[in-house]
Amino acid sequence: MQGIGTGGALPAINLLITGTADQRERGMITALYGTARFFGAAFGPPVFGLFVAKSKHSLFIASAIVVALVGAMAFLCIKAPALPGQGDQNAMDDEQQEQ
Repeated sequence: MQGIGTGGALPAINLLITGTADQRERGMITALYGTARFFGAAFGPPVFGLFVAKSKHSLFIASAIVVALVGAMAFLCIKAPALPGQGDQNAMDDEQQEQ
């Protein structure tokens, strides 16, 4: 079941990552993403196996901490590009407030 979910999610994640990267940076972004993904696949099971051996609660606590840290990093580091017309709307709002 996990393989089916992973097989369905990875192509979408790959498209999301490569589609948002600039053409010049796409190779580097893909390499960094691939490296991080394969380090996770290589080191994740043994590390979390140690947590399970200690206690199942530590597994969930460690997972929650990792997710919180990654979420905070993503929130702070990922800046969404401005949508077309988004800057124009702000200028129109300013003009309306002046009137």
